[in-house]
Amino acid sequence: MVSKNEYMVLKALVNQAGLLESQGKYYSVKVAYTLAMFAVGIALLFILDGWLRVLVVAPYLGFVCAQLGFLAHDLGHKQVFHSTRLNNWAGMLIANLLVGMSLSWWNDKHNAHHANPNHDGLDPDVHIPFMAFSEEQAMHKSGLARIVAAYQAYIFFPALTFTTYSMQTASALFMVRKQYRLRLPDTAMLVAHFILYYAGLPLLLGFWQGLVFIIIHRGMLGLFIGAVFAPNHKGMLVVGKEDNKLDFLRKQVLTARNVRSSPLIDFLYGGLNHQAVHHLFPNMPRNKLKSATEITSRFCAEHGIYYHVTGVRQSFKEILQSLHETSAPLRWSAAHQFKAGE
Repeated sequence: MVSKNEYMVLKALVNQAGLLESQGKYYSVKVAYTLAMFAVGIALLFILDGWLRVLVVAPYLGFVCAQLGFLAHDLGHKQVFHSTRLNNWAGMLIANLLVGMSLSWWNDKHNAHHANPNHDGLDPDVHIPFMAFSEEQAMHKSGLARIVAAYQAYIFFPALTFTTYSMQTASALFMVRKQYRLRLPDTAMLVAHFILYYAGLPLLLGFWQGLVFIIIHRGMLGLFIGAVFAPNHKGMLVVGKEDNKLDFLRKQVLTARNVRSSPLIDFLYGGLNHQAVHHLFPNMPRNKLKSATEITSRFCAEHGIYYHVTGVRQSFKEILQSLHETSAPLRWSAAHQFKAGE
């Protein structure tokens, strides 16, 4: 099959460049300074007084926990250690205990996403109750979901602040409903996080300061994570339920949006601005994604495969425009029903 050969040729080019080799030194430094950033935030909770520790530390730890989340993502993809066991345990310590998200739940959902990105019916990331990513999805909404989805472009950014609450709820339900190999440590670490976070913070800061801290921290964390993950695929090609014509290479590239690279963007996005390459080579170490992007984009150009790259501002403009256009039939239907009822 020609398309399969295309991917194998691309993978050979990437392999020859040494971009799939493990990067122990890079990740040792990365893990160390990210954990140090987290430790600084915890220390500030005890050093600062009054509302200052809420207004300063909560948003700061929101940003740091997003960076920890990206590390957990890398560990889930087995990018960091040669040992699967080490990746799993380090991932649970970071994701479950520090961030408050089940690594096993994330791996289960995220692997399904990688296998069929933006595929209606197969990708869990395009099945969000109050949002629609195709007109077909929009027209199947009913009740409150239909009303909210009609104006989804307007509430997109505020909705991101609730991202981590939905992730925690999904994590808890996954642990209760599923049987899986690492269920005991996965559950123990997440429960420990819930106790330390939702009971410990109000005890340490006082009820009101603790409550406001949680609201600000969770809101900022959701905003940071959502602002990175949303540009990856939202507003890009959505594959229909019955459409299985795309080969692996095109399925991963055509559904992905890549955000233009710079040292700052690569850091803030955890390397996920190189989305197409990450999907093509999910176990590639983060610090090699930029080099692989240069090879991949050139390869796609030579083979007539559209490789979409844009800036940060334009990426959000494209997302909002797509969400607005997708939900247009719902607004038209609501307006038509209103006029009919007059």
